[in-house]
Amino acid sequence: MADHEYESSYREICGHLAARRLKPAFDTIGNLIAGYGMGRFYDEYRNLEETYQFMLKYTVEGIRDPERQKIYRKLIVSAFDLADRLNGAISLRVSPSVDYEKKRMFGDEVITDPVAFIKGLEDFYFSNTEANGRPSSEDTAARHRQIRRLFCHSWFSDKLSSSESEAMRIFFQNNPVPVHYRSFMVTAVTLSLLRCFDQAKFS
Repeated sequence: MADHEYESSYREICGHLAARRLKPAFDTIGNLIAGYGMGRFYDEYRNLEETYQFMLKYTVEGIRDPERQKIYRKLIVSAFDLADRLNGAISLRVSPSVDYEKKRMFGDEVITDPVAFIKGLEDFYFSNTEANGRPSSEDTAARHRQIRRLFCHSWFSDKLSSSESEAMRIFFQNNPVPVHYRSFMVTAVTLSLLRCFDQAKFS
């Protein structure tokens, strides 16, 4: 597939799913997986498609299932989620957009323990507040680099883990950290949410 085709295919998938047309949505998802060599999504795709086929079979055979509508809704949600992650993986490989270009460059800077990272920032600002002192220019430059790293980590996260959500909660409620830094991080989470939906980011 050409590099730009996945974008229209993704929009097509979302349109089919919104209209509850699962067959063409699954067909297009399968084409994207094959066309861009995204084999790591194949098993999940096949499981969803098989669930859909079983539902069709039971419907044709007239088998009553009080859970059918619940399963159907969950299937649509799961297909949306798969399409989002598939689109993100393809974008990371081929998209020329600024956010994906920067995400490719940021790979080695991911924060492995966000709670500890933010605790370190908190301790630094708390100690300076307690001492009523001013940090050195070297310390200030180091904190700027840490905030930029936290910004990029938050911006490029697709889904927030429970530890990342907790880290963000601590950060936004943390008095020693200057308000302008916390405002800066609101922007990071918002940009991340615009790129990839995640309920935890709203929270």
